[in-house]
Amino acid sequence: MRKVILRMKEQIKYEVIKKLVETNGNKKRAAVELGLSIRQISRLIAGYKAYGKEFFMHGNRNKIPQNKISYELWNTSKNKNRQQNSFCL
Repeated sequence: MRKVILRMKEQIKYEVIKKLVETNGNKKRAAVELGLSIRQISRLIAGYKAYGKEFFMHGNRNKIPQNKISYELWNTSKNKNRQQNSFCL
């Protein structure tokens, strides 16, 4: 299993759900603490049991957007705009 580093919000969810599962705690209390519904708490518990800590990591992390403009293209278009608008100075 690879090492999973969670962000702050993900870490808080993970800790609350982990404690809930280990101590067989109250779902309503966890729902209030996280600001989620009881249904979402049940979903998080199922995910924690199936996948562990990795479940709490957002799915789009470290993925590049499909419509991202490359830095080179962005820089050349910026320079073109500056050249075209240089007469306005």
